[in-house]
Amino acid sequence: DSFIALASIPHALHLDTGDINTGPYLRIATKKIDSMSRPRIAIVWRSGPNNPYRNCTLEDMLPLAELDVNLVSLQLESNEREQDLLERHGIAQAAIGISNFLDTANQFANIDALISVDTSVAHLAGAMGIPSWLLLNEPFDPRWEQGDGASRWYPNTRMLRKPATQDWSGI
Repeated sequence: DSFIALASIPHALHLDTGDINTGPYLRIATKKIDSMSRPRIAIVWRSGPNNPYRNCTLEDMLPLAELDVNLVSLQLESNEREQDLLERHGIAQAAIGISNFLDTANQFANIDALISVDTSVAHLAGAMGIPSWLLLNEPFDPRWEQGDGASRWYPNTRMLRKPATQDWSGI
């Protein structure tokens, strides 16, 4: 038997950053349900319970509601207070009924972009080529490399990093 750490595979195969597939590699057959006059932006502010340091709050996202866009929540398991805030700010709750990644991917057919913390939703959007802004909080996951700007894994994803000493309003 042999063993190799997952992160060591590129080195063992003599791969470098030029070998990374940077195009969308997941596609689904779906149709856009409706068109809107304003861009439709999906938001996700919380990851799973195992990584609370990745999260921001819905309140951190609310300044986006002042822009000339239609906000859509893809946040799973929003609490009663969050649901009330979403309703008061006219943010649609598109996550109702989502039970798997295909359901989430189908929602992407009706959005123009995603703003999300580091979640599986952000990775799915990146894999599908959905324009995204990824909100990263210290400590930064090393998979996202250093610096702001585009991700080499997902070229349509722009990384925005928040130092631990700063709040999300500065991002």
